[in-house]
Amino acid sequence: MNKWLIIFLFFYSAKSFGQITYYGGKSGEKFDHFIYYLENYYVEDTDEDSLTDLAIRHALTALDRFSTYQTIEESQAQLNADKGFNPKGSGFDFYNYKNSKFIVNYVAPDGPAEKVGIQVHDQLIRINDIELNLISRDSIYKILNGGKDTLSVVYKKHSGVQKTVQLVKTLLPYSSIASSYMLTDNVGYIKMVRFTANTETEFVASIKRLKEQGIESLVLDLRGNPGGVKSGAIAFTDHFIGGDKLISYSEGGHFLRQDSHAEIDGEFEEGKLVVLTDNVTASASELFAVAVQDWDRGVIMGEETFGKGLIQQSYTLNDGSTVRLTIAKYYSPTGRLIQKAEYKNWIESVSNLIPPSGRTAKSIFSPDNFGQTQSGRKILTGKGGVIPDLYFKKDVQLELNNWSYFQQGYVYDFALHYSFVQRNILLKRYFTANELKSDSALNNQIDIEFRNYLVSKNFNEAKNKDFSIPEGLFVKVKAWISSLLWDNAAYHEVNNTNDVLIERAINLLENREEYRELLQN
Repeated sequence: MNKWLIIFLFFYSAKSFGQITYYGGKSGEKFDHFIYYLENYYVEDTDEDSLTDLAIRHALTALDRFSTYQTIEESQAQLNADKGFNPKGSGFDFYNYKNSKFIVNYVAPDGPAEKVGIQVHDQLIRINDIELNLISRDSIYKILNGGKDTLSVVYKKHSGVQKTVQLVKTLLPYSSIASSYMLTDNVGYIKMVRFTANTETEFVASIKRLKEQGIESLVLDLRGNPGGVKSGAIAFTDHFIGGDKLISYSEGGHFLRQDSHAEIDGEFEEGKLVVLTDNVTASASELFAVAVQDWDRGVIMGEETFGKGLIQQSYTLNDGSTVRLTIAKYYSPTGRLIQKAEYKNWIESVSNLIPPSGRTAKSIFSPDNFGQTQSGRKILTGKGGVIPDLYFKKDVQLELNNWSYFQQGYVYDFALHYSFVQRNILLKRYFTANELKSDSALNNQIDIEFRNYLVSKNFNEAKNKDFSIPEGLFVKVKAWISSLLWDNAAYHEVNNTNDVLIERAINLLENREEYRELLQN
């Protein structure tokens, strides 16, 4: 028999008798048949790749809201973010000042722009020999985000000196710590915004600087922190939990139990600790907060956390895209599952019992929702998330009073204009953000300038002679001005002025007896 005929009959027989192996078994074979019929018999031409992506995305939505499909580009961005990097870029942003000048308003720390000397308030003149005053803002972004990695940038310093630099776009560092400084002579503050593979390294550097300044107690701010890399959170938590104590454990249907214990002599295992949380504090942030609570390591203060106790892992498909699947749940040292069920937050039913000034969470009426820490301390555990030891709810009325200013972008836009015009004067008057925030006389000038600005924007309320700017807005304006004069850390230092939770945290840390009582039965 002809050898080619033998080979043909072999493959035909293999297919006929179902000897093709599908990774997905019968379901994989079924989907293969669907694509075959679609490609060969549907009335119109179809894009099978797009339809396959759509089918995978839709299937994942039926599982849980954290399992997702990621294109090759999305998968790479996720990997970079986990490692602590934003996508490749130039490392600066800008705004259009009075529709006539493009002014730099943000420079990424350790990014390409900072390395070549570009600073906030510099004016962009040309990029790659293109005059920027002749093109639109969107066109400028296309130049910055596309094309070659090397950019020739001509810019004018605020002093008037013009410079030309060659800027090479790179992956931008994605910092975990937004700010760290001393609140008092012995109380330090650290603002954590995410967890990455570099979180531990950043924390060690920050806490060592604070130790040099005399830190004895720490306010760790996790408000607005959505989480991130679990391993980064475990390594970070190890610096607060001593001995070989259990930090967290994970298990799932196809995932054997895996325990994570404290292993090192941490940088802050002994000092007093207050952790601030809100409804956005999630995932890796909750892993840390619940371990602190279970081991009575510190006081949790603020609002109940988001409630995400699931772990995702990415798996690569044949074309390089990935499915990021929920593979396990993680639990606290006492066995608490943080994952919140998909229903209305139960604590809202008793929120009228919780004044903005705060009260101990275990004093709030809540049947069937009490638990214990490792020492037997009674705590409110609820139905998912971490319930703070001292509960504060947001001042909704204050947020509503200020909403119109933020909704229209007035606060930040005014700070941009004011800091650009007054830059030299402000930097001569104030050497630090702390000096600026402490100067109440500056409020009078801001009040006049901001009111005039609002009138120019046709903000009708400002036209009333009795109009006065809400007191809380002075802090916000000063915070943004400080970030534009110094850095993002300065923003948080000023914005924390008159923060009710931070003031309460300082008082608690300075009151040894109250702090000790909160962490006892």
